[in-house]
Amino acid sequence: MSLGAARSTAAKDEITSRVDELVHGLSSSHASLVSVPAPLVPIERAAAAIEGFGAALATADGDAVVALASHRILPLDVDGSELVATLRALARRPSQVAPFATFAMAFDGTRTGETLEPLGFVIPRVAYVVRRGRAFVVAIGDSSEAEAIRADARRLFERLAEPVPTENPAVETVVDRDDVRFRESVASAIESIRAHSLDKVVLARRVLARLQRAPSSASLFAALSVRAPTTHRFLLVRGDSAFVGATPERLVSCRDGSISTEALAGTKRRGETTELVASSKDRAEQRWVLDAIRESLEPMVESLRVDAEPRPRELRDLVHLATTFDGPLRSGRTAIDVLRALHPTPAVCGVPRGRAAEQIRVAEPFDRGHYAAPFGWIDAHGDADVVVALRCGVFRDRMALLYAGAGIVEGSDPELELEETDLKLRALLSVLDGDPD
Repeated sequence: MSLGAARSTAAKDEITSRVDELVHGLSSSHASLVSVPAPLVPIERAAAAIEGFGAALATADGDAVVALASHRILPLDVDGSELVATLRALARRPSQVAPFATFAMAFDGTRTGETLEPLGFVIPRVAYVVRRGRAFVVAIGDSSEAEAIRADARRLFERLAEPVPTENPAVETVVDRDDVRFRESVASAIESIRAHSLDKVVLARRVLARLQRAPSSASLFAALSVRAPTTHRFLLVRGDSAFVGATPERLVSCRDGSISTEALAGTKRRGETTELVASSKDRAEQRWVLDAIRESLEPMVESLRVDAEPRPRELRDLVHLATTFDGPLRSGRTAIDVLRALHPTPAVCGVPRGRAAEQIRVAEPFDRGHYAAPFGWIDAHGDADVVVALRCGVFRDRMALLYAGAGIVEGSDPELELEETDLKLRALLSVLDGDPD
């Protein structure tokens, strides 16, 4: 036997051993989580194992989850404490990883979705988890699910050893730029602001593009790690559709009973940091977000710490103003309670929230779906990571729906807001055209 063949056989034997360990750990009487160590590899390799149903989130600090299939789905309106208790009941044996659920909410639950419908809190059947620089494969279920878990886990381990091929699907044509409608909506919003019925509203564009070839969701996920390395990447797969993006905005992070979040608003081109900090329009936009977050968080935390001044947050093409909040949760509160209080923030909706949401429903002829909505995970300890799904698109076969928005306040200009959304769309468009650098 050649050296290469021997290594291949050893690798297959190792996978079989790890999968057997997972399956043999399942109980016949109750569902529980079983985990085994796994190689620490680029997260898109694990994402390539998703077939028809799954989710992935990789945060900028290195933690990540890739969830395959489902053991159980709880409704999105479940009480946060009940959700955590349900997850805790799955922790029946010692493990380095706590049972968890992933979720992708809708921006506006009153509208009928046009793309991927929110399903609830999904407890995965098999998952790849990275925490503090260590990786694990986990299975959640009982022995009646053994064969499904074996198939999912084997496919996952095999994908972990295979680099994700680079794909350049390329934009064949932009079918609808949505620029005329967007300009008109911005002009109308400015009139409402001048009439004092609104202080701020965030309006979105939805650009429809036809691609030269259908991309794989894992290849898009991989390309975004190069194009936007300091952002949080997310992926949702439902059937033949994929929702993919790279967002700079983290809505809630919870660790050991303490939460942190961030007010992120105000935008200039990268290199215009001085102009951003001096801009009264951008500082006003950021202040609306800051005040609303403070008001939402104060009933949730014991003591709230807030940055004294916003700081510039530089991305590849843009720079934003950012203010960080953190503090310990009050007894009985969970990260789910916090995200429900925060969403939608003025950074993606407006001020006052109710009037801004109504303006969005009137101004935007499409349902945002998961765009600008919470996307994340929560575990049995109450730890959680939740991002706001921005700089993203929905992909089905050769068609792509790409989303971007801009905050409209006193002093906004329709042409400049259109330019801002063009800059935000660049991250995905450049990836599609094979120019991640």
